[in-house]
Amino acid sequence: MARDPLDIIEQRESGGKNVPNYKYGPGFTASGHYQMINATWRRWAKDAGIDISQYPRAIDAPKEVQRAVAAHGFQKEGFKPWEATKHLVGQEAKYSRDPTAVVPPRRPDGAPGPRDAPSAPATPQQGMLSSIYEPFEKLAAERKEQQAEQQLAAAQALAADRPPVAPPPPPAAPAAPPVDFAALMFPRIRRGLLGGDSYGLLG
Repeated sequence: MARDPLDIIEQRESGGKNVPNYKYGPGFTASGHYQMINATWRRWAKDAGIDISQYPRAIDAPKEVQRAVAAHGFQKEGFKPWEATKHLVGQEAKYSRDPTAVVPPRRPDGAPGPRDAPSAPATPQQGMLSSIYEPFEKLAAERKEQQAEQQLAAAQALAADRPPVAPPPPPAAPAAPPVDFAALMFPRIRRGLLGGDSYGLLG
């Protein structure tokens, strides 16, 4: 079975790695899995509907985006743009390609990928984890509700068994000390004895 030409290009150009150009020095701009120079990348990416402001170089884009752009270029120009596969120019018909694998259907946002690919959930509770944790969360909620009902029933039963508690009486006023009549009468008796008859005993 013939191999996919994009797989051949990728293996010969980068060895299957997303790397900058390392064969010809820093002055060359080829990069990515398919080693596309910046000018070619921008031209093909625009034609393929890729936002080059988001991916200015091939190496900046995810592999599936690079593959979509490389597939577009291969459909237009064959093996010719790639130095490592120029010996295969004119033999493009010998290599079969699965169009759906080379150029995946585009999503509504324009990026390569399945048209109906689900977006990532904003929170784990909305994704696959919800199916794992849902039974435990439900059990915990039921348990918490049962505990609240039990506490309420216990409080009502306790309130029904206890008689109403009367407020404490106000504190009593302090009792007045007893009157010492002897202490009151002694000065008078003394004055009567010492003062003569003019005052008398009670004067």
